Amino acid sequence: MNLDRTVSSSRELDEPLPGEDPGTEWSDDARHWLNIYRELVAFQEGFLARLQVHASNGRGGPALAEAIGRARARLEVLIHRRELWRRRLMELAGLEYDASTRTIAHGGRSRRLSVREAELLEVLLYHPGQHFRADQLLRRAWGGYLLSPEQLRVYVSRLRRRLAEIEAPCHLEYRLQHGYALVLRQSEPPAGVRAP
Repeated sequence: MNLDRTVSSSRELDEPLPGEDPGTEWSDDARHWLNIYRELVAFQEGFLARLQVHASNGRGGPALAEAIGRARARLEVLIHRRELWRRRLMELAGLEYDASTRTIAHGGRSRRLSVREAELLEVLLYHPGQHFRADQLLRRAWGGYLLSPEQLRVYVSRLRRRLAEIEAPCHLEYRLQHGYALVLRQSEPPAGVRAP
């Protein structure tokens, strides 16, 4: 595999997509770009897995090894872009979250979350505005543990309370038939900035 070519391709792939503006002052734009990159990461992970299955079956030789290298490089770039947009969205919302200490902060106020509250918040932060049914959320947040929907409601209630305590610019929404979502309030851009 030609590593120089892979690194060069990786740099080219790190270019923003048309219309992408990491300096946007609009949280809705940041949320949309986060969702776009989340989907692109999921697609690239699946593509890479398919390539690796072919390689494990002894097919493809050097050309397949090179394709796997390019796919890995592309995945790293997409993950980087997804994280850029996640951080930008949090910045626009005025929220800070430190996973290492499980601390969420807003406007000078902070709260430390329990392990389960943090796991729930992390799933919802990576999918702002996306609704999850109880079974989906249980699987994503605590895949290896058997928790009931009633226990989920307890952790949702605790997380809502923590968010309210710091006056976070978001809330946990529940819609019948759709489930739970973390909904961030649309930020108002600075004076003089017009809608796109």
